[in-house]
Amino acid sequence: MTASPFPLDIFAGRIAYQRLQEQGWTADLFDLLLGASGGPKWLVLSQLDIALHDTLLSRRSSPLTAVGSSIGCWRHAYLAQSDPQTAMEAFLDPYLHQTYQGRPTAREISAVTRSMLSDLLGREGKQAILDETRLRTRIVTARAPVSVNPKRPLRMASHMAGAAVGNAVSRSVLQRHFQRVIFHSGSTPHEPLPISGFSTEFVPLEESSIAPAIHASSSIPAVLTGESNIHGAPPGHYWDGGIIDYHFDLTDFCGPGLILYPHFATDLTPGWFDKMWRRRKHDPRGIDHLVLLAPNRHFVSKLPHAKIPDRSDFKHFDPAMRQRYWSTVVERSTHLSEAWHRVVADPNPVRFVERRT
Repeated sequence: MTASPFPLDIFAGRIAYQRLQEQGWTADLFDLLLGASGGPKWLVLSQLDIALHDTLLSRRSSPLTAVGSSIGCWRHAYLAQSDPQTAMEAFLDPYLHQTYQGRPTAREISAVTRSMLSDLLGREGKQAILDETRLRTRIVTARAPVSVNPKRPLRMASHMAGAAVGNAVSRSVLQRHFQRVIFHSGSTPHEPLPISGFSTEFVPLEESSIAPAIHASSSIPAVLTGESNIHGAPPGHYWDGGIIDYHFDLTDFCGPGLILYPHFATDLTPGWFDKMWRRRKHDPRGIDHLVLLAPNRHFVSKLPHAKIPDRSDFKHFDPAMRQRYWSTVVERSTHLSEAWHRVVADPNPVRFVERRT
């Protein structure tokens, strides 16, 4: 029987590759865990996340800093708990089966989202995040003026249009419209973060602000409601962290440890508005400290519809078809977790790793 092609792309920067060669897949090599925006794309990584926990995250001598925007911080919320598998499955089931009648309003989608978030956090999730037993949580949001909210749709549309036009000129112009606000566990975000170029406010998390911060970080304007005036944070309306940090701009990160980045693709789009500009996409080549894991093209080509799930599936498939499709992707994602176990068990730690310099 012919062996199945290896389903994971693993890219390592110059320094990352050298350290993996010398030290193997040692948990304490990594300083940062990144989680990108991407909505339903997380489903293809669901089982890989658990494998990463079992082989790396649970074996660290100290908590790992986890920076996430949008669905990335949801993934970190289950990884922060004592039983990530159970927490992930508590979130996965309602996520797969979410349904809406007709064209739902932002209020209706946010109501479903908050219910799923309650399932994800369960009884211990909030305290686990605050205790930093496993992860140091960093939730990325985009803060706009209070007036940019669902109750003023014309004002919100005008603000978003201005942000898109300004971003087309230069990504730096985006900060005239949005400020990056990072909600963090612990008293201070003392470690280096792979973000630059924007005014950034850091806000300590409290039990009462965890759910609003996560909901805000995943609130695409006009799709969800966002959050106004989160407790302990500056006044404003808080939106999807992916507006500024869709896949993160990692070009200025300089260590000292490595970045672990389980991702949906092998290119990096810094912000949400950059998706329309091919020149803004970054090859991970040259990011010295980065280790990026992603399902490869062959694996994706064998998925139903030859693609990873995304938000357009709500429009293109009826609920039953979408649920079957998404469930199949979750089942297939076990191939990624099995591949990862092969990587860490191999006596040659870089056998499956491509060096990117």
